[in-house]
Amino acid sequence: MQGSSASQCAYYLADSGLKVAVIEKGRIGSGSTSSNTALIQYSGEKMFTNLINSFGKEYISRHLQLLREAINEIEATSMAAAIPSEFSRRDSLYSASCSEDVETLKKEYEFLKQQGLNVDFLLKEEIEERYPFSRGAAIYSYGDGELNWTGR
Repeated sequence: MQGSSASQCAYYLADSGLKVAVIEKGRIGSGSTSSNTALIQYSGEKMFTNLINSFGKEYISRHLQLLREAINEIEATSMAAAIPSEFSRRDSLYSASCSEDVETLKKEYEFLKQQGLNVDFLLKEEIEERYPFSRGAAIYSYGDGELNWTGR
């Protein structure tokens, strides 16, 4: 484990009373932490509705809850930690790649709504009104995160 993930783990372990040392081979924060988008989303490459087929709805519902809690904990930790960082809430857009994906995306949206997430389903016309591109549909998610490490 390295970068911001290792730092967060070290922070939690130290906060629980353990003595912790973080050893970094290179310059702190110079790996993938410095070159990623810094966007923290609960949605990933695989749709939750597809994961239900493999793991079951109850398991995926719990997984989604833990992802949401993790973003909240990262926000709280970034505010409390002595290490300078910038956390802010960001909305995100998850769009259909092609017209065949629209129905699948609609099912994903409905599952996320059932789980209590603050999401909107945007149709092609709404996307074209808001953005300089077009897609068949998209899920607009409120309250994802962005974390930028500002330490030197």
